[in-house]
Amino acid sequence: MTQQIEHSTEFDMFKMFSFNCEIKPKKLRKLKESIQKENLLHLHPIIVDDKYNIIDGQHRFTCARDLNVPIYYVQSENVSHFHVIPWNSKLNTYHVKRFTKKIISTA
Repeated sequence: MTQQIEHSTEFDMFKMFSFNCEIKPKKLRKLKESIQKENLLHLHPIIVDDKYNIIDGQHRFTCARDLNVPIYYVQSENVSHFHVIPWNSKLNTYHVKRFTKKIISTA
């Protein structure tokens, strides 16, 4: 079954998930500049679970919210915070140490 890409400017329905990596100000600034030049967020939607927890894409979400432009998302009930590790580790942006600290701090 193909997931549908939705979009919204109702940012309050989305929730940041504690298991994501920290928001990096430098990355935010560069991404905002890119979006302001040419908004291509529709080509790379964020991933949310069935409760609108952001599983992947917190930087894109934060930029869209701050710039007040629609955020594009795919909602799946088959994803959880445990999917963050393999996705982000392949992108070399999230390290197992950080994930371990997150688990310990939320226990």
